[in-house]
Amino acid sequence: MKNEELEKNYFNKKIKPQCSEEEAVEIWYTAQKYGLSFIKNEIFFRKDGNRNIICASRDGFLGYANNHSQFSGMNSDVVYADDQFVRENNQIKHRYGSERSKIVGAYTLIKRKDFELPIYYFASFDQYAPEANKFWEENGPSMIQKVSEAIAIKKAFNISKVYLVNEIFQQTETTYLNTSNVKVENADRLKTLREIVADNGELRQVAIQEFKSLNIFEADLDLSTIIYSLTDDEFSDVIDKLDDLNVNKAA
Repeated sequence: MKNEELEKNYFNKKIKPQCSEEEAVEIWYTAQKYGLSFIKNEIFFRKDGNRNIICASRDGFLGYANNHSQFSGMNSDVVYADDQFVRENNQIKHRYGSERSKIVGAYTLIKRKDFELPIYYFASFDQYAPEANKFWEENGPSMIQKVSEAIAIKKAFNISKVYLVNEIFQQTETTYLNTSNVKVENADRLKTLREIVADNGELRQVAIQEFKSLNIFEADLDLSTIIYSLTDDEFSDVIDKLDDLNVNKAA
């Protein structure tokens, strides 16, 4: 089966049920325009209230850049509080400090063959890092660097109507899901999961495998982001399964 057929089958099974016919046409067209793969999770929907927003992964944006005829390279790095960092006359002067613990942000320079000057973007850590997120606490440097790279690529190649998840969900989650006819804020999905799993390490591993089996995702995508990416029905199905396991074990 050809890649396009695989993409179409995956799209019909996993993406179309989440959206209206108009949204399905729009996201399929966008994927074809920028060469993004649904199977690799390079392009997907995120809920924002009642809206479906088209999002792409950093790897998806980078893949588009690498295939663009005018792409000539990318330079990015993380800036810490004690670093010497100055941008003057479109030039970056960055010298590492002796203490590299508090992250300020990350910058990216994108070079195009047809542009005299590189495209610059700086992503502030405070702006994009989710609050109380263990994965970001442990992997902050690589995550903020990826945010910077992705948004810089968007600017450099005029990629429109496609967002990085961190652009739309910077500090709070605003989507909702229905579980047993009760509205729960999307930010509470992890709380719901923790209440069921508690300190049960075995049940936690089951939860992780169940959630990850529902998504094709980047290797470093954290569990909270995977959970947010699921449809309401997918999340509810896993929660119900974990509830049953918990009850049976207690009995």
